[in-house]
Amino acid sequence: MVGVKEDSDTGCGDPECSDEGNFVRIDHGDGTQGLYFHLERNGAQVAVGDGVCAGEVIGFSGNTGFSTRSG
Repeated sequence: MVGVKEDSDTGCGDPECSDEGNFVRIDHGDGTQGLYFHLERNGAQVAVGDGVCAGEVIGFSGNTGFSTRSG
């Protein structure tokens, strides 16, 4: 784990909300990273420095950042 943001509860369909998106960033150790965006507030289940394994829950989907919920 190399990055986490989970303090936002703001999401909207305008680019002005881009910086409000909660996320988890995972370093795969091979020069690539996975970015998981739009998590719910306080929805990250991992912290910076944690190791993660395939299949592990890393966060809960939400509607933060440049995102709109439908349905």
